Amino acid sequence: MSIDENSAAGAGRGENPRANQLVQLARETMRAGRVSEAMRIWQQVVAIAPAHAQALFHLGAYALYRKEPARAQKLLSEAAEADPNAAPIALNLAYAYRDLGDAENESAAITRALTIDPYYFPALLAKGILTERIGSVRAAAKIYARALDSAPPEEDIPMELRKAAAHAREVVQGNAAALRVFIEDRLAFVTSRHPKEKLDRFEECKGIALGTRKIYPQKPLMLLVPWLPAIQYYDDDLFPWMKGLEK
Repeated sequence: MSIDENSAAGAGRGENPRANQLVQLARETMRAGRVSEAMRIWQQVVAIAPAHAQALFHLGAYALYRKEPARAQKLLSEAAEADPNAAPIALNLAYAYRDLGDAENESAAITRALTIDPYYFPALLAKGILTERIGSVRAAAKIYARALDSAPPEEDIPMELRKAAAHAREVVQGNAAALRVFIEDRLAFVTSRHPKEKLDRFEECKGIALGTRKIYPQKPLMLLVPWLPAIQYYDDDLFPWMKGLEK
């Protein structure tokens, strides 16, 4: 989980015609799969425009790929300074700090990425991974749950993030299972004293809290009347004529 290829696509556009030509050439070369050649072109861009965020980003991401975290950190720090509002740059800088073993600055860079875009899926994953790594699995599960809520459809998740996304699901499910056992163990005595009570509403509340049940808000097709009670499904007992209609 190092390179975000969709990053900073529009960052660093300058007025230098030669730099702009090289940027276009570098993009085309990358799309053709000639990465090493593209990096040489990005270096030419930086030689002309030293604060070109996109060029610095790609060079920094490539340094990450080549396991050169110190070089990556330098380039990505310069890219972040050139374009402080690009979440992918901040996130890749976090990856560089991670590879350098600098958890404090890694966390700060992830926080910066999420300040720019609170729903940035790769950054939420990175925050969960960092939180889990420093020993707080329960806190990580909450962050992973947020990440999965903002995740694109499975087929649209980049290949380099799929393993991390699958791990996030496992952690969330494991945490929910442990919490379910904890809650049920402590509620067993209370529920056993009221065997005839109808607990459907409470069971649904518990399921939502544990993440095992989904909330289905009303979505009328014709007309939404506001301020009505948010009842997902009405009890069949309220409609005694329904059984006859269903026949």
